[in-house]
Parts: sequence; structure tokens; C-alpha cells
Amino acid sequence: MGDDHSVVFPSSSSSVEKAKYSKRVIIKSILEREDGGLGLVGQVLVIGGWVKTGREQGKGSFAFLEVNDGSCFANLQVRSFFL
Repeated sequence: MGDDHSVVFPSSSSSVEKAKYSKRVIIKSILEREDGGLGLVGQVLVIGGWVKTGREQGKGSFAFLEVNDGSCFANLQVRSFFL
């Protein structure tokens, strides 16, 4: 990870890698953290990729999505709110 492509979150001393030409966080860098990404709970992150699966919850107020950006084989489960 290069210093110009990472961001440090206040709740954790670990950083996550950002995409080279955008502010998008690479999913692999979230999943490979020592805490498995738990230190990022409650943070707003920008990710990109495609939705592998999704399910609507809370009477349509939010959804759980599994997103992959091609940086690793694993998917990242995210909660998305509908505005």
C-alpha cells in the first residue's frame, strides 16, 4: 500500500487502500485488515463494484448487499439505506 493511496480512520490505527484514480476503497483492503473490517463499523466508505446478491429489509427502508470489486474472491456485505 502506498501512502498516497490509503486513509486512516480515527477509530483504528490500520488503514485501507484507496483506488488509484478515485476515492473508492478497495474491498480487499477492508477484508484483509487484522480486525476483518470491524474497526470500520459506523464509518462511511465509498466502494465500487457489482452487487452479487441483495435482500430488502426493514419494510423497504434498507437493504443488505454483497458487493465485489474484483480485488479478491470474497464479497463485502454492506447495509444500504434508501433515501
